[in-house]
Amino acid sequence: MATQILFGFHAVTVRLKSAPRSVVEVHVDATRRDQRMRQFVERAKEAGARLIDSDDARLQRLAGTHRHQGVVVQAICPQGVRTRMYEESGPLRDVMARDSTLTPEDVAEAVWQALQDDRFLVLPHPEVAGYYAGRAADTDRWLGAMNKLQQRLDPVSTAAPTPAKEI
Repeated sequence: MATQILFGFHAVTVRLKSAPRSVVEVHVDATRRDQRMRQFVERAKEAGARLIDSDDARLQRLAGTHRHQGVVVQAICPQGVRTRMYEESGPLRDVMARDSTLTPEDVAEAVWQALQDDRFLVLPHPEVAGYYAGRAADTDRWLGAMNKLQQRLDPVSTAAPTPAKEI
């Protein structure tokens, strides 16, 4: 499992709409009170996100850039967690079982500890640190490997295209 850092209105809004339960914390610029920020804060509250007022220095530190637009979110992206969804995940379960699987309590403890330490990168699965480094070091190779994995898991994507019918 890794924790993903997203920043900027668009990226964070998309995450709040598509996977609101993955959002751990939303840091917002405490001094920014324009209409765009007010609308964003309202959407984040509707999604049930935990909002934290932060100063610009903290936002820059968390995002790793000054281009955060006053919004930084910590989103959890788990790998193998022993839940009903994991148990019912079909062929994907075999892929996730290759590495360690954790209990929801293990994940909660890792997130809690990261919040206490003010860390944004949470890696309860030790092997994920290597994946993360590999993705950063050779993105093209990592993307190719993910594409091959997806093709193995999704037989529809590897099937021959169906010929178009003439009308």
